[in-house]
Amino acid sequence: MRANEFIVESDERAIAQAQYMQGECAVLAITIHKMDPQRFPLGFVYEFFDSMPDIYIEPDEFDELDPARQQDIQNNHQNWSLTHAYVYDVKTQKYIDARGSHDSPPNIGHHFNATRHNKFPAKIQDLVNVSSYMEWDEAQEKWIVLRGWDALDKAYTPEDQQRAREYAIKYLGVRDSSGKSIENENFADGRNPQDKGDSKRHGVPTKASVSTLRKVAKQGGRKGQLAHWMANMKAGRAKAKRNK
Repeated sequence: MRANEFIVESDERAIAQAQYMQGECAVLAITIHKMDPQRFPLGFVYEFFDSMPDIYIEPDEFDELDPARQQDIQNNHQNWSLTHAYVYDVKTQKYIDARGSHDSPPNIGHHFNATRHNKFPAKIQDLVNVSSYMEWDEAQEKWIVLRGWDALDKAYTPEDQQRAREYAIKYLGVRDSSGKSIENENFADGRNPQDKGDSKRHGVPTKASVSTLRKVAKQGGRKGQLAHWMANMKAGRAKAKRNK
């Protein structure tokens, strides 16, 4: 994930988009897929890792591994980590993620290589197998990594599914199998009270510094998630400005 790739229309839009470009990309993809499975088959990008899901194996590092270890990593999804999930719109022949429609599979700033791959079409279980979730353990004062359904269940509650569905309809122009039309005229400017985002509901200090948001993230739960995503987004924006 690279925050400077986000399309920023408002703070609320930025938070929601960061959410679905990072920690909950699988939630958005599965939700859209279930709206019309025949029209929106699943796909995802994954990378190999050797210890923690967020510590990827670089191509040159992979080349230095024993051939038997290379084969084990390639064939065992336990050594795969989800980078980004998306759907393909059979009707428009476009790939869809939280940013919108694309002509090719979204690979989030990197080319596919020896350790980065694209799986399409994919089943829901395939996506579950490569999903991970980091949860702050206050007692142990460390991040706990969950995998598979344990990870996805954290972010795929009925409330999360409904929120993802609303995002897909209002932002991405996705229609369900009934052909329901899109209603998004007032979404961007927040005139509809139902459009207020999670940050306000959970008391996330959206104007706070990155360091403050990192501290809030340690509180865990939904508030911690949002603070974590916003901190990453702000840090990414700052880095992008420095690199200009």
